[in-house]
Amino acid sequence: MEGKSYKPFKPYKNFEHPIRVLFYYLNFLEKLMEPVSTSGFTALLKLYGIAIMVTLAVGLVAAVVLMTRMPRSPQE
Repeated sequence: MEGKSYKPFKPYKNFEHPIRVLFYYLNFLEKLMEPVSTSGFTALLKLYGIAIMVTLAVGLVAAVVLMTRMPRSPQE
């Protein structure tokens, strides 16, 4: 089949790969952890934001693992 070019299969061609998105997110989380205030309302607000970000990061990791794991049986 000369003249016909085949393109490699790219499952994530329309959006970023989930693992890359996870690393961008964790980099953002690391910047969020830099201290702004250690006392008062600002520290409490920052702690609340960090708790939300950690929860979202764990949820994102779980979602990526569930999406990429192989099914155990044909019924799954």
